[in-house]
Amino acid sequence: MNMDSPRIPRQIGELRLVENPRELEWLPRVTHHRGGARAFVPSGFESAVRILDALESRRLGRDLQWSDLSRNIAAYGRPRGVQAVLSNNDSDLDDTQTEYVFEQMRSKTLEVIEGIIASWFPDTSLCRYALSTIDTYFDTQDDALAYNMSDIRRCYVFEGPLEGWRSLWPDILPSLWWSTGREWCMTRDIDINWSYVAGSATLTQRLLASDLPCAAVEWDEPL
Repeated sequence: MNMDSPRIPRQIGELRLVENPRELEWLPRVTHHRGGARAFVPSGFESAVRILDALESRRLGRDLQWSDLSRNIAAYGRPRGVQAVLSNNDSDLDDTQTEYVFEQMRSKTLEVIEGIIASWFPDTSLCRYALSTIDTYFDTQDDALAYNMSDIRRCYVFEGPLEGWRSLWPDILPSLWWSTGREWCMTRDIDINWSYVAGSATLTQRLLASDLPCAAVEWDEPL
C-alpha cells in the first residue's frame, strides 16, 4: 500500500479494517440497471429472504407486513412498489395506505436476525462488514483499500464479531455483512426499503417462521 495515500480509520467501534481487497473478490458486482436479487446477493447461497424495513402505519398501530403491500407491489411493480405505497396520494389509494410512513430498520429487527444466526451457527465468531465509502465515518478516500461493488457503489471492509453492528448503530448500517465462513450474508442498499438475508434453506425457514416481516426470495424477481 502507498504510505502517502489518504488514511481512513483502521478501527470503527468494534470493527477492524481489512487491508487486503483481494479477499473480497467473491462479492457480487451489483447492477443498478437490470437483473434480480441474484445480481444483488453474493452467489453460492441456497436461498434467501427479504425483510421489510420498519414501516409503521399509524392507523393500523403496527409495523407493516409484506401482505399489507402485496397488492400495491403488484400494481406498481416491485422495484418501486414500496416507495409508491409510501408517497403516492392518488385517489386509488385508500386512507390506510396514505398513512404509511417510512422509518429506518430498527435495532429490534437486527437483534432478532442476530439471535437466529447465532443459534444456528454458534461457532460464528467473526464477520466481515462492508461500509460505504461515503458513510459519515470517512472524511477522506483511500482508493487502494476501496472495493468497487458496482459502478456507483464502493466500500471499505471491516472485520469484527457478529454483534459488531451494535457499535455502529444507529449512525450507519453496513451495505453487506457476512460470516468469514460464508455460511450466511445480509445485504441492503439505500435505494430499497428491505434487506436480504441469504444462507441455507433451514436458516431462511427459521427467519420466515419468526415475527419479522419476511418473504421468500425468487432469485430472478425484479430489483
